[in-house]
Amino acid sequence: MIEKKQRIIFTFEKTTHVIKTEMKCKDAGMPGRVIPVPTAISAGCGLCFMADIEYKDELILFMEKENIEIENTYEMML
Repeated sequence: MIEKKQRIIFTFEKTTHVIKTEMKCKDAGMPGRVIPVPTAISAGCGLCFMADIEYKDELILFMEKENIEIENTYEMML
């Protein structure tokens, strides 16, 4: 079982944006993965991108540089 810890969640309006984020992050060696949107929040497409909270600033800068449109960000225990 995965240990619960503080995570950063990025939501997107479209599934294609989540997949694009995952592919670009993987290609660049960035952390994170796609998961279903937690029930505590809602998002347009039902999927989100999650990473450990310590990578928050790094991921935000990367997504801005790559012109990835984020709907919202959340910090939560997962």
